[in-house]
Amino acid sequence: MPNKVAKIEMVISFSDIDLEGVNLPHEDALMVQVEIANRVMHRMLVDTGVSVDVISLEAYRQFGFSDDKLKPEATYLHGFLEASSSIRRTIELPVTFGDHPRQVTIMITFIVVREPYSDQRDELKEWRGKPVEDHIPFPLSEDEPTKIVQVRSLLDKEQKGKLGRLLKENSDVFAWSASDMPSIPWDIAEHRLHVDPTKKPIQQKQRNFALDRQAAIKEEVKKLSCSGFIRSEKFPTWLANVVMVPKPNGKW
Repeated sequence: MPNKVAKIEMVISFSDIDLEGVNLPHEDALMVQVEIANRVMHRMLVDTGVSVDVISLEAYRQFGFSDDKLKPEATYLHGFLEASSSIRRTIELPVTFGDHPRQVTIMITFIVVREPYSDQRDELKEWRGKPVEDHIPFPLSEDEPTKIVQVRSLLDKEQKGKLGRLLKENSDVFAWSASDMPSIPWDIAEHRLHVDPTKKPIQQKQRNFALDRQAAIKEEVKKLSCSGFIRSEKFPTWLANVVMVPKPNGKW
């Protein structure tokens, strides 16, 4: 009888050691080492948010591949910032993942672009949310200067006058705080906790917050309590800590 070969199970996992020097939550890229057509690529970016496999023309030529093997592709690759990179060609290459004896080789069609395909997530954060044109503040009341809305800066004098009169005539529909929205009908806005009634409720341990966050929590709870949106509950069977989310203006 042939000798049985022990089955080796290899698990890809990450430990606390891999998190050293990483600020959580993070958006760091996952880099792996693979072999492309028997050539070692030490750093390949794994991004599950893209729908194509990309290699720059410069990297393709550094591997020693011939341009004659490229298949024509007359189209463009659009990036996160709506910038386009012209696609030079496409090429199908064998890519090997893992080490012996746990190894697999698959054929992948790469899109070859003229410029290196860079990670633009940081630029995307700055670009996202920018208006098409600048906006200027417009006060709705001279007696209450804090009640201000933003209007388009490219409006002409006549348009700005008409819009200003319309906003002032209907200024009572704006809500400037939670206290301006008491008793909202449930058919308009309602929050529910979709929990499984068959599961045992969990009581989270109380989390300690920094002093500035404690002050923000107290202020927000006071607003919601005074508006009647929330109420105090004694001896609850289900508890969860407050989740603090920073706003773009630096507040909580």
